[in-house]
Amino acid sequence: MLPIYQLTVQIPRQIFNKEYPANPKTSGERIRAKSMDSGRQVKGLAEFLGADVCTLTS
Repeated sequence: MLPIYQLTVQIPRQIFNKEYPANPKTSGERIRAKSMDSGRQVKGLAEFLGADVCTLTS
């Protein structure tokens, strides 16, 4: 019987999405990178943080 292997490959998101901040310098860029990494939309992230969507998009 052959052994079964599981391979997981992580591809950086900036390859597929040009809006992904490669080197985030501002807090807004860091928030955008974290929300994209977690797969959350800005609206969902705002609800999670208890903030208004305009606060995160400004």
